Amino acid sequence: MTKKSMPIEKLAELYNGEDMLSLRELGEMEGVNKTTIKRRLECNGYALRKVGPIPGKKNRGGLPMTPKEKAQTMKYLYGITPVDYNRMYERQLGGCAICGKMIPPVWKTGVHIDHDHKTDKVRGLLCRGCNHGLGNFNDNTNTLMSACEYLYNHEEGED
Repeated sequence: MTKKSMPIEKLAELYNGEDMLSLRELGEMEGVNKTTIKRRLECNGYALRKVGPIPGKKNRGGLPMTPKEKAQTMKYLYGITPVDYNRMYERQLGGCAICGKMIPPVWKTGVHIDHDHKTDKVRGLLCRGCNHGLGNFNDNTNTLMSACEYLYNHEEGED
């Protein structure tokens, strides 16, 4: 009797969500190797994270990332420095670029450095909800505008 695999949506949530489990960790949960998990995600249209340390995640020694490690990771993943981050933070008055929700002044879990996945150009700092919202719409402005129109047409008190 073979073990039933976890639904791909659940795997993707564990990989991309708050838990940010590694491919290796997901493979151990499923009883397969990390390459199998990678292929399942890719074949179902889920984007993989860039290789590198995860912000706020503990390193192999069990210690939180040092400021130097955070700076190196930020540079590697997004091509920006902590000075660039601080400029964006100040320009956005300490809030998410979309909803204005306050975000921490330092890069850590819960702060998303939004970037264009085609050009890798950084656009701004977002809260988790807004970042996931853009991701769920695949950064498609036409779909986002349709969603806005839909909400507008179905506002409370409208027919």
